[in-house]
Amino acid sequence: MKLSKKKIINLCIKFRQKSAKAFLGHNYDLCLKYLQAVAYTNYTFYQGYKDDEIENILNKLSLKLKQQPFKMFVKENRCVFYDSFSLNNKGLTQQYLRAIFNAGWELLYVTETPKNYKYSRDIITELLQYPFSTIVYIPHNLSGLKRSQYIYDKIMDFNPSKLFMHITPWSVEATTAFYKIPKSVIKYQINLTDHTFWIGSKCLDYSLEFRNYGATISKKFRGISQNNIFILPYYPIVNNSTFRGFPSQCKDKVVIFSGGSYYKIVDGNNTYLELVKKILDTYKETIVLFAGDGKQNLFKHFISENKYEERFCLLGYRSDIDEVFRNCDIYLDTYPVGGGLMCQYAAKNSKPILCFEPTQANTLENFLCQVDYENITTHTIEDFLEEAKCLITDKEYRVKKGRAINKCVIDNVQFESLFIRTILSNKNQIKYSLVDDTKMQGFNIYDKIDYENNTKEYFVNIVKILRINAFFDIPIISFNAIFAVFKKYLILIKKKIMLFVCKDSILK
Repeated sequence: MKLSKKKIINLCIKFRQKSAKAFLGHNYDLCLKYLQAVAYTNYTFYQGYKDDEIENILNKLSLKLKQQPFKMFVKENRCVFYDSFSLNNKGLTQQYLRAIFNAGWELLYVTETPKNYKYSRDIITELLQYPFSTIVYIPHNLSGLKRSQYIYDKIMDFNPSKLFMHITPWSVEATTAFYKIPKSVIKYQINLTDHTFWIGSKCLDYSLEFRNYGATISKKFRGISQNNIFILPYYPIVNNSTFRGFPSQCKDKVVIFSGGSYYKIVDGNNTYLELVKKILDTYKETIVLFAGDGKQNLFKHFISENKYEERFCLLGYRSDIDEVFRNCDIYLDTYPVGGGLMCQYAAKNSKPILCFEPTQANTLENFLCQVDYENITTHTIEDFLEEAKCLITDKEYRVKKGRAINKCVIDNVQFESLFIRTILSNKNQIKYSLVDDTKMQGFNIYDKIDYENNTKEYFVNIVKILRINAFFDIPIISFNAIFAVFKKYLILIKKKIMLFVCKDSILK
């Protein structure tokens, strides 16, 4: 089955109808699954920025939770940080936790990830070292309303004055619990995915945004009052790690590094890859490295067609990401979805950034330049290529540009000061202006549809959400997901066989 815009709209309608039917039939756990399915579909295919129907049902579901006795007073210096991710050096977990540590508040950290999860070890270590923290791992055998009840009970037992929500755009069970939390607890949404859909817009009190672009969307399309929107730009987490190295062909080359989730470079014109091709074909002394996650189908044809096997290398996930930046020469921003943490890492490590963005709305300057200002974004292909030429061929200019960008970004001390002043006053500490509607550019659903049809990631994830119900409701998608997983395991088995054969031949 190939997805199309019409099929996606029909899927959303079907999931909403199924959730409503399940709710009326008092099957609340199934209702939550369908709400999660429609939220994930909205997020994946840029279907608006909020969904009032989902919010209304989540609010009704919260009424089904057993209410704890009302507590007259909340503890002022006590807060909850709810974390769907718990990923070292990704998201904004560590930035906000360190700000809370600096404030000296009592903290309840609630995480969806299991105990001893290898990708959250740094986070847990920091929490264990902080004397006023308590960690709660949500049992994985809980689902549906029981999971929501567990989250609600833990928060209410702690009796906090503040709740920080660091959640996935489809975290329905947690959001159900948040709707039940009394108004005496102030709820702050940490807006990670400001460019697309997420749930919870009606249960938050304040939205913490990292740039004007997201603040504009929250006001104009999510219906959040501008007085309840705070700008809080972040900084990258720097950890000391051992450098795992680069491919051998990087020696004596100008190393251009790029990265992020693979979907961030998908558009109908293959703009990002065309820019890479222009650079590699023009400057033989360059090599491009890309770190990220996703299906590699996107790159395979591009690499083989242009014979870039030695000049365009996929690094996969790098736990030593800060060392990667230290050892590269230039950072190439992704397009059409750019910006984010990777650009922060580049700036922190004084690396110049090559950035193409045809509109004036979503510029890197708006995101990075909080302390000082430096021109970074190029708005035409010609200007992009001219900047590439200067950075590649002129090392002195390259170093100077990187140092100038480094001076623009805030550090942990500035972030923590901004955080405490914002939260204690519940007033914005940074003057900002909303982006002009005429400069706002939405993301192309057709590009994302092509990506999902090729990678099958959406098919697999929607089956994970709906489980057995997926086979009855959307059998074609289910078979696509099974085929994608089967194909993945076949590739892994083939690799293991080849490795065994190679070892065997060496022994002989």
